[in-house]
Amino acid sequence: MKIKDAVFTAATFLQLGDIADGMGKEDFNAEAPENTLSEEDARELALLVRCCNLVIGELASSAFPLKKQQEAD
Repeated sequence: MKIKDAVFTAATFLQLGDIADGMGKEDFNAEAPENTLSEEDARELALLVRCCNLVIGELASSAFPLKKQQEAD
């Protein structure tokens, strides 16, 4: 599953229809979502992507724990 698919599914579950509809268009550009979405929807989309990236980071760090930890001075 790609991040785009996860964010699209999250938008659908959260009933953010404008975002899901915008992401489903052929001319949707993930690099510049403000071209096809309103400013508010583009901000909400950025928040969903950020949340998705945070979850991926948490999963990656729990699956691959650090072997050594060192504090910097």
